[in-house]
Amino acid sequence: MAHKIVSADGHMDLFYLPVETFTSRVPAHLRERVPRVVDIDGKPTWVGDGAKMGAHAAWMGRGQMGTHRGRRMVEAGWQPSHPPDPKLRLADLDLDGVEAEIIYGIRFVEDSIKDPEVVAATYRAYNDFITESCSYNPKRFIGIANIPASSAEAASEELGRIGKYGLGLRGAMIDWFNGPEPIWHSMWEPMWVAAAENDVALSFQSESGMGRQPADRSVSNRSSKAICRAFRTPRTRRSSRCRPTSVSWRFFCAAHWSAILVSR
Repeated sequence: MAHKIVSADGHMDLFYLPVETFTSRVPAHLRERVPRVVDIDGKPTWVGDGAKMGAHAAWMGRGQMGTHRGRRMVEAGWQPSHPPDPKLRLADLDLDGVEAEIIYGIRFVEDSIKDPEVVAATYRAYNDFITESCSYNPKRFIGIANIPASSAEAASEELGRIGKYGLGLRGAMIDWFNGPEPIWHSMWEPMWVAAAENDVALSFQSESGMGRQPADRSVSNRSSKAICRAFRTPRTRRSSRCRPTSVSWRFFCAAHWSAILVSR
């Protein structure tokens, strides 16, 4: 039997999203505050709650990729319109010989937007968008939600909305560097319980962050094992469905995600 390739670290970056992704999915009083594209110095730019977040249709919000990889992608026909268009994205998977893709959500939002109400509305809009996008081919597109880090209650509420009793997404990512306490703090207990109850695999960056957590409390690769030991407690073993997953740039993590999400 032939091996199938699963991309375990795909992204739907903010910069490539359609300009109306957020403004078309939030209440009227938040449309000027969630991420939207405005003209700044002649360049279409994402702005969220008054903060510049990066250029629209540009890699990492900076510009077009001038690397060897970037040139090869353009030569193969890739365009910035491909990531948010499920039909074009699926064609790219076929071109690369990839069977399925785990798609992580928008990053750096809470580095720019600080109001919890605006963050929550932004993530709700994105989670609705990625659910709609992945419905084009749910066997090959596995969307990962974003949940707010402002409080365990806010995170738990969105987990209930996106999990198996709601949108049906199977994974979620939290930017804990912008949370009030480190991810291993007991204040996050309601979030872990909500993840287990809604059958959602949680993930987070285990390396550096740019949020409000002091640098000496951030997590490096050297301390990832310590975090994993902390998670192997009676509290997180309470439910067999509670599977904390630390995201790092490691192949074993990619394989771990594939085993958890694609097999479900």
